[in-house]
Amino acid sequence: MPKEPVAIEIVQEGDERFIVKTYDDGSAERVPIVKRPRKPPRWPYRKVSFDKSRKKGF
Repeated sequence: MPKEPVAIEIVQEGDERFIVKTYDDGSAERVPIVKRPRKPPRWPYRKVSFDKSRKKGF
């Protein structure tokens, strides 16, 4: 059976951030928080213009 964390907190030290999980037996686990770059959109955004001379749907 896996251990259940008793307390979970976010700690910032300088530029780095960590998730600290504390278990009931007194042990602690530190996991760094890493920011990942955003994914590009699946579909390219449609160019929106207010030009009324263009036909709709094109």
